[in-house]
Amino acid sequence: MLKRGLTLLVALLILSLGLRAIHAFHLFEGLKPFRIPEFTTVAQAKENSPQKKAAKPSKTTSSPSLDIRLKELQLREEQIKQEEANLHALQKDVEAKIQQLKALEVKVGKLLKKRDELEEKRLEQLARVFESTPPEQAGPLLSKLDVKTAAEILYRMNGRKAGKIWGYVKADRAVKISEELTKLQCAK
Repeated sequence: MLKRGLTLLVALLILSLGLRAIHAFHLFEGLKPFRIPEFTTVAQAKENSPQKKAAKPSKTTSSPSLDIRLKELQLREEQIKQEEANLHALQKDVEAKIQQLKALEVKVGKLLKKRDELEEKRLEQLARVFESTPPEQAGPLLSKLDVKTAAEILYRMNGRKAGKIWGYVKADRAVKISEELTKLQCAK
């Protein structure tokens, strides 16, 4: 289940990165030229007068719309570079989180294994206690336990001693415990 959650988290992070890359690509590809109306203001008319043009050398041979377009492209390029930097930072963050999750998965696996070992020891000890208890006392005690625990204990007991206890277990509980024992034997 932890692996499934980890896989889902990684998939979501990759999807997020992909969506950001697509967004940046559309920003770059979806550019439309900005068109300036063809009218001029009084200040522009003075600037474009023959007297001003002769006094002022031309910086570029391109039109104002191309200059504006170039500035827009440069601005978009900066935005895309910023998006790329954000994506790289996000990628590093995702990789760090993946490493943390892997470490956590290992830790949880060790804890689960330790818990299973402790549970096995506990059940073995209970089985030994029930084996050493007289059957007329062990049967009613076993009847009071939950079905799964009783089946686990009986599964770990010596067959002869467990058989002696069966005579003292309530019939309805014995049926349920037998069903659980069958499940245990099939599982192991």
